[in-house]
Amino acid sequence: MIKNSFFLLFKLLITLFVTLYCSRVLLQELGIEDFGIYNIVGGIVSLLSFLTGALASSSQRFFSYELGKNNGNISNYFSMTMIVYFILSIVLVIISQTIGLWFIYEKINIPSVRFSAAITVYQVSVLTFIISIMAAPFNALLISYEKMKLYSLIGITIVIIRLLLVISLIYIDADKLIVYSIISLFLSFISFLLPFYFCKKQIKDVKFKIVWSRKRFNELLSYSGWNLFGSLSAVGFNQGVNILINIFFGPTVNAARGLAVQVNSAILGFTTNINTAINPQIIKRYSSNELESMLGLVKNGSKYSFLVIGFISIPILFNTEYILSIWLTEVPEYTVSFIQLIIIDSLVCGFSAPLMTSVQATGKIKYYQIIVGGLLLLNIPISYFLLIKYSNPLIPLLVTIALSFIAFNARLFFTRSLIGLGIRDFYLNVVIKSIVTILISISANLFVLNKVGGFGFLNIVIVGLINSVCIFIFGLNRTEKKFISSKIFSVLKKY
Repeated sequence: MIKNSFFLLFKLLITLFVTLYCSRVLLQELGIEDFGIYNIVGGIVSLLSFLTGALASSSQRFFSYELGKNNGNISNYFSMTMIVYFILSIVLVIISQTIGLWFIYEKINIPSVRFSAAITVYQVSVLTFIISIMAAPFNALLISYEKMKLYSLIGITIVIIRLLLVISLIYIDADKLIVYSIISLFLSFISFLLPFYFCKKQIKDVKFKIVWSRKRFNELLSYSGWNLFGSLSAVGFNQGVNILINIFFGPTVNAARGLAVQVNSAILGFTTNINTAINPQIIKRYSSNELESMLGLVKNGSKYSFLVIGFISIPILFNTEYILSIWLTEVPEYTVSFIQLIIIDSLVCGFSAPLMTSVQATGKIKYYQIIVGGLLLLNIPISYFLLIKYSNPLIPLLVTIALSFIAFNARLFFTRSLIGLGIRDFYLNVVIKSIVTILISISANLFVLNKVGGFGFLNIVIVGLINSVCIFIFGLNRTEKKFISSKIFSVLKKY
């Protein structure tokens, strides 16, 4: 698992720097307005991802579960998943060409001179999305088989191609908004082709075949059906905010939120990689009835996720304006506030991913999705009515933070009910200990920076060092400290 995490971390570091640089180039080449238009139009297409999100998590759960049971049924589940995805693609095309187009024409705030380009971008984005749907089962296979080195190499290849294509925008004399949407389409095709090729070469025991099993279809449909509601809630929770901001404030504020989301995605990428390595193990251990070992993974995964977010986000919170000044040539209004609030929300959600995976592993997700999904969907109506009253673009993010905290506690309750996770133990040894660690780090940083001063890059270095020391001393147990110390000494001995 540590080896898998290393490969994913290496991929993430490259992805992080390339993504941030590409954002700088895109904002510069597209301009704030077109950058905001791309974010809102792409966001509408992303609303359809509640369908794929449901099936993606379902297929990965079934693949990992069957591998844990080792009964040879994974090939049948893979074939059924591919058939369901194909049917889903047809449904999504119909939805996008009816409800989706109506929404853009009637509800979205786009300047009239850019409306034609926005429609073109929308249609290309739909095709991009359909191709990415068909890639999902192959990525799920790679993760379930824990082929993290291969998965990372594919990701790095795609990121490098994206970098080269985005740089080419500088030299292209055409409508760059449309050109960038075509670049995204090409990248989605590569993102499908590479996992497809490597799954065929590396995973020999899984073959696609035309197969139909009513039992397996009902199993997939029943499980995916409740995941569908949960995925709709999660997408609405995020993209609903984007649409509300567009309706009330226009595409320039969308650009600010789009940049904040990209910064946050880069931060969350580190925890996503931790959870990508841990999730198959959680599901496999549940399927083989190793509950104590599974609970240990859930607690450790939650703690590591939160501490990693804290480690990366605290230097950003202390130096947001400086980082933006060296990252972007032009910073849209509200970007600083959006970044800081979205990072706070990520810290609130930091404990949740392993809890969600543990619930998914049991397959008993009906009431979980109803309660947690219902809470998340409240974001849209609450934000809408508060925006009418106060007209402040930061309001939806404040609502998001409050609902994220309530949803985390709901997830914790379901994890206790389904797999016996002790809430008191989790709060004392994971939540409180981790939060106290981050608060000590913030206090130490405020004290030192107030005494020593510092600016720019020096500030980031000081905060990073204090952060590292605080997390090591207060956030880790004796075994974890020993493990990290031994790794550091083994590296130092080589030099």
